[in-house]
Amino acid sequence: MDSHADTLHVAVISDNGGHLADAEFDTTAAGYAAAVAFLTAHGHVIAIGVEGTSSYGAGFTRTARARDLHVVEVNRPDRAERRRAGKSDPIDAYAAARAALSGRASSAPKTDSVAGIRALHNAARSCVKARTAALNQIGHLLISAPDAIRATYRRLTGQARTDALARLRPTGDRVHLAVLTALKSLARRVKELTAERLAEAHRRQGATDERERLAREIHDTLAQGFASIVVLAEAARTGLRADPRRSAEQLLSIERTARDNLAEARVLVSSGAPRSGVGLGQVVPALRRTLDRFAEDTGLAVSADLPDVACDQQTRIALLRCTQESLANVRKHAEASTVGIVLARYPHGFELEITDDGRGFLIEDSRGFGLDGMRKRLAELGGELTVTSSPGEGTRVLAMIPTTDQV
Repeated sequence: MDSHADTLHVAVISDNGGHLADAEFDTTAAGYAAAVAFLTAHGHVIAIGVEGTSSYGAGFTRTARARDLHVVEVNRPDRAERRRAGKSDPIDAYAAARAALSGRASSAPKTDSVAGIRALHNAARSCVKARTAALNQIGHLLISAPDAIRATYRRLTGQARTDALARLRPTGDRVHLAVLTALKSLARRVKELTAERLAEAHRRQGATDERERLAREIHDTLAQGFASIVVLAEAARTGLRADPRRSAEQLLSIERTARDNLAEARVLVSSGAPRSGVGLGQVVPALRRTLDRFAEDTGLAVSADLPDVACDQQTRIALLRCTQESLANVRKHAEASTVGIVLARYPHGFELEITDDGRGFLIEDSRGFGLDGMRKRLAELGGELTVTSSPGEGTRVLAMIPTTDQV
């Protein structure tokens, strides 16, 4: 297909390259639908080669892909080929079809998400260019400005010069008035473009923070649940003949974990924030449920010192997530036989200690999302995470969260 601003030319060839038909359509929703109908009327569509899937052909590409048709990006023919074959819309459309059929054109068109990102990038880039141009114009004007203006403002630099020029009240003869008015206009343009750049930077930072938050929540909820399901399924399969009763218990645990994950996924989709799993005021019941499930699934000996303490909602969630992540690490890596957990309230805050007698590890060699996720979660509350471990010596995880006035 050869695309233009107002029309697109569609050509159809057979699977051996023979020309079947071609037609022209408007670049409207009705035109795109008619073009797709024209293509499908000639039989099964193997592929559609489109010139300009991200420009003039973007609308048709979206329509074709919505109908589950395979679309590929076709580069425009080089000048040598165009001189040999000639130039017309039907010739270009048939060339695009042959490129798609032969496999010379195989690149997938950019998605709407990529196109949206590119549009934002172009807007940000044009903002930077316009700001740079305005600053350069200010510098050039000051070079040739009257002596009084040049002496006053050339000694200023950066933001100080821009702020001073933006506050100007132009006066004087015609030359002074014109130069000062131009400088004030340019300075205000620089300030507006700077504010736009800052707003865009804040939007990007906000999007990055939100992605990190969602990644952390998915890791702390869904990913841990799936890891538990995998471990339980492997254990159930291994012991199916030797210990059917134990395998049945593990299958029930798999079902329970899968249902919990499904509920978490639905909450994430609807609100972007997972269920905390903790009630108002108390975190201990949620911690005990987590420990009981862990002991049941793994068969490890678990000791717990969990006095009833009251804390705010964010602290409760952080304590629960740190416990879940630490237990998940024990399950996956530690090869431990016992696990201990102690929760304490001090004047300076809360401390949660989780220990195991597993194989330990070198802290500097640790990789992965779990420990970093815990550190970031605690840092948001002003807390910190301390991990102590060495090969053959087990692991100690200490989470500290300072108290707040809201308990």
